[in-house]
Amino acid sequence: MSFFGTHDPLVVPIGIRLRHDILPLIEKLAGVTNSKMFRDRMWELVDGVYGMASSDPTLLKETKRIVERKLKEAVDGDDECEARIQVEEWHRLGETLYRLELEQKKDCRPGKWKETIRKQFVNGLLDTNETAGGSLGLDSRNGGGSLVEAVSLLQPCLPDLFRHGLGASTLKKIKAARAKNCKK
Repeated sequence: MSFFGTHDPLVVPIGIRLRHDILPLIEKLAGVTNSKMFRDRMWELVDGVYGMASSDPTLLKETKRIVERKLKEAVDGDDECEARIQVEEWHRLGETLYRLELEQKKDCRPGKWKETIRKQFVNGLLDTNETAGGSLGLDSRNGGGSLVEAVSLLQPCLPDLFRHGLGASTLKKIKAARAKNCKK
């Protein structure tokens, strides 16, 4: 599910709030100099997070089971057109699951998918701000900072896996790993 391609009635108010209330606050907080680039990239970032969250392998496996059941019903009911549609959907889901399983073989810990999404989101947020001329920091003394504030502002606009937010210690680890990778 894409943020823009969904028919969820909650997404429209989220999009309006993101555009008019939240992004200007984060721009000011980070000291962004290129507002248009920042807003465009933030829309892409939020959309990408929704897309990744919806392609969680556990959700796709359940969807595949539903499609298999519908396919069996269509074949049993002699509905040739519906059977073709379900076969195509079944194959598409199978290919997607195969690619995801190959990706997951690197680290098979449960919850790795959600952790990966969170890391990519934070890295994307930091990259977007730096590219647009801003910066988000962390205050290690009190566990605050502009990065913590920006993530908490964006939290209501993100998928459910961000429901509890990201703590300062998690953000600190992600930012340190990013800095280490940038030095290489």
